[in-house]
This record gives sequence, C-alpha cells and structure tokens, in this order.
Amino acid sequence: MNKKSIITALLALVAIVANAQQTLTVRDSLTQEPVAYTSVWFGNEAGGYTDELGIIEILKGTERIRLSHICYETKSMSIANTSERTVFFVVLTFINAIFAEI
Repeated sequence: MNKKSIITALLALVAIVANAQQTLTVRDSLTQEPVAYTSVWFGNEAGGYTDELGIIEILKGTERIRLSHICYETKSMSIANTSERTVFFVVLTFINAIFAEI
C-alpha cells in the first residue's frame, strides 16, 4: 500500500466512527435481565424496538427517548448529555402487587 491509500483508509475509518450510532441497553430494574422488544420512540417520528438482548441503536442527534413495554412503566428521558448506556425499567405496580399476593 502506498501512502495515499493508507491516508484514504484512515480518513474513511474516521468518517465511519464519527457517524456511528450509540447503542442503549434496556434492563429490568429488579432482575437486571435485558428487556426484549421494548418500544423506543426517538422523538422525531422515528422509533424501533430493542432486540432479544434489550439493545437498540439510537439515531444520531436524538436528544430524548420514550421507552414503553406492556409489563413496565413508560419512561421518558433525555439522552443528550449522558454517558449512560443502560436504562433500567421499573415493573408496573399492579404486577408487583399480584406477585406479592402469590
């Protein structure tokens, strides 16, 4: 490889890293287990679902997200100035009450 090819490859790598999306993992607050198929809304009419491991890629430039799942309390949060990559979901209160009676 010549010098020009190496520089071009490095610049391409820098561009890829600069445009990389951040990932976020959603976990149960009690068990620490991943919460699969959580609905994630990015606030700009876009959204998606976490995968089987509770992971989703957040679109670049997203400042707020809203997470929802049938078994958990809906959670809205700012991610603009956070280094956190894990969000903990709290189980719905009536589900906790049902399990307490069993």
